[in-house]
Amino acid sequence: MFETSKEAGVFETDPNAAILMLDFKTDGHDLWPVVLSRLEPPRRRGWLTYFNGTDMVPGLVIVVSTGNTPFDLVVADCSHRYVFFDAPLLNVSNNIYTI
Repeated sequence: MFETSKEAGVFETDPNAAILMLDFKTDGHDLWPVVLSRLEPPRRRGWLTYFNGTDMVPGLVIVVSTGNTPFDLVVADCSHRYVFFDAPLLNVSNNIYTI
């Protein structure tokens, strides 16, 4: 029988949440300020999930970036980070990405 008592992820706990995937194809350092400026209106409205330095504060949208996203810029703001980084789990566990 299918067990229904376990949570299945963000959509199980908040069915209204959405994930916005950003795949950087050009130079990430050049693109980063443009992306942040475009995310500013939904951030001001409180729609974006963010990390406050200790906890993840849920919003309607989780922004996840991949590709040529500059990891150093993603983790630069440790008190209000609203872009999350997508990476292969083996790379993360091997400390290729460091904060």
